[in-house]
Amino acid sequence: MTTRQIHITWGIIVVILLGVIFFLAFGRRAGNNYQNYQASQNAVVNTEANTVTQTIPPATQTAEWITYKNTKYNFEMSVPAGNDISNTTASQIFFNSGNGQTQRIEIIVREAIMQNGNTKTPISFKNYAYMDMPRVGEGTMGGQVAAIFEAPKGSCDGPVCTEPYVAYATDRPNPMFYSLVFYGDTKLSTEEQYMLDSFKFTSTESLPKYLTYTNNRFGFSVNLPERWTGYKVIESKNGTDYSYTFELKLKDNTYGKPFVISVFTPESWKKIKSGLNYYTYINENNKYVFVYGTTQDDDNYLGFPEIVPGVQFHGPIYDVQTVIIPSFKLN
Repeated sequence: MTTRQIHITWGIIVVILLGVIFFLAFGRRAGNNYQNYQASQNAVVNTEANTVTQTIPPATQTAEWITYKNTKYNFEMSVPAGNDISNTTASQIFFNSGNGQTQRIEIIVREAIMQNGNTKTPISFKNYAYMDMPRVGEGTMGGQVAAIFEAPKGSCDGPVCTEPYVAYATDRPNPMFYSLVFYGDTKLSTEEQYMLDSFKFTSTESLPKYLTYTNNRFGFSVNLPERWTGYKVIESKNGTDYSYTFELKLKDNTYGKPFVISVFTPESWKKIKSGLNYYTYINENNKYVFVYGTTQDDDNYLGFPEIVPGVQFHGPIYDVQTVIIPSFKLN
């Protein structure tokens, strides 16, 4: 091999080495940049996809909605302007789609009582069930906790049956129960969710103030209406069992005993409920069972109204059944 040939051969080798070095230095970086670019494009696509679903309709979809206001029961709600609004009773409002179709939404307001003949029994919201359907969860309605009821196959009241629905219900201190029912299925559309979110109470004048009794020995508490101001609680003990008698002043300045909360061990409660039992179960934990009992004498308490024949009497026992016991909480 001549000297010239040797020089040419070395020149080719140097060019090849430089090419390899260049590829390693810049080719891999370019590949990484391309991958990063692809990743950024994918991120943009995903971000755009996530913004398509909205929790409420955009302004263009709700521009022609109206606000329905009910001054009798003090609430309001946004509904599409094309809806027909009708009342079958003063406390039952239907919102129809406006084109002859079946009703879409219904609002029912009812007093928190159970009537059997001439007898009216208070119902606590804790025990309220819309159309006897079980509660499936909790949501929000009018800024308050609401119970959710579902009827995937509808429900029947005598010969009349409904289509499937989901209902949201909450209570007010009137005391009243408010139920907002969406027919068609058990899922809320975007519009229906917007209607539910727009529901609000327009008056807070009747919102009560509560007194809170806390029992540190057994870790429970209850709320009492403001008209129970001045109440007393007397503790008594019988073996391992305790009782807490709530007393209120009578009109003759002595004290009456509207109700008592008793705390039993599971063994004691088992014996008591198997015999003559004047108590109603409230709750329990791994050590104690909590029950309550009321007296039959409900009148002549200071600060409470007089009993009027034919008019439901809201005395201390009414408060016990509708406010105090439903508020019972283990701390």
